[in-house]
Amino acid sequence: MLALLPHREPPLLQFVRRQLEVHPYEPFCAAHGIQSFHDFPVLMMQSLLKKGSSFETLVLANAFVPEPLKGYLFDIFVHAKRQVLVIRRAVVKWARQRRRSQTNVDLSLAPFGSPSTRMDVFDQGKKYTFKISDMLNLIHSSLTHSIEFICDPVPIRNPYTGLEFRKPTLYSIYVMLRESTYAVPPLFVLYMGVDFDIERFETQYESLLRDYVIKANIENLTPAKRREEIRQMMGVVGVFNPLSNRHEPIFRVLCVRPDELDQFKPWLHLYFVHLYSLNTYYAHVAFRNLIRAMLHFRQENPTFGYAKKG
Repeated sequence: MLALLPHREPPLLQFVRRQLEVHPYEPFCAAHGIQSFHDFPVLMMQSLLKKGSSFETLVLANAFVPEPLKGYLFDIFVHAKRQVLVIRRAVVKWARQRRRSQTNVDLSLAPFGSPSTRMDVFDQGKKYTFKISDMLNLIHSSLTHSIEFICDPVPIRNPYTGLEFRKPTLYSIYVMLRESTYAVPPLFVLYMGVDFDIERFETQYESLLRDYVIKANIENLTPAKRREEIRQMMGVVGVFNPLSNRHEPIFRVLCVRPDELDQFKPWLHLYFVHLYSLNTYYAHVAFRNLIRAMLHFRQENPTFGYAKKG
């Protein structure tokens, strides 16, 4: 019964036959003095459909295929492949739009906004809708994950399943971010550059990741903890006093109100870069700028940190 069913050729071969109708094979060979073999282009394309075959090894690197025929076959193959991909892309887009999403609210349990602010991600055969800002936060928190300023990036996972996004899914996320009105995170671009290999990503960009980790740790500090770090910084950072022949802090912070310390948050970033950055030159420049900023502030505010009389 199955033998009576009509055999359908793969779409690539169908488009190859259409291209051959537009650009006939035998007249091309006759015009270039090449001996033609019946249905040779179709036979070559059938070989390309086999697993492990490539156009480069089968045609371009084949010494028995004349040079003019290589260019002819290449044009046929490219046009047919392009038509197949266009149709496949349209079918996939149609199927994705019709498939029901597994989520109807964002990660904060709020309804989704306009279509321009969300994206549909297909993972493990299922459709998940994400708010683009949620996806950006997920990417950032995964790639800048750390333990006490030690970079420990982790693979990006689907928050609804706990499973890692596969490479095809990550590539599709990158394309959707490029086509959206949001900027693609630079770390995600670098992550794609190493084929989404988390170990290679950490090894090649550890110094850069440390700078991101420093900034993230400062932003995540509570107001009380941030003031404590600033007070500690002012008690440690100092200059050499030739009169007393010893190293002395630039500021006295015993008489400073807690809310007055908030203005020195930019200094805290310079201080943390000096302590934790893996780029020694960057750390040296940050410390030098910190000393300059402190000395300039003390010159403009000579009574800062001292108890007010009366």
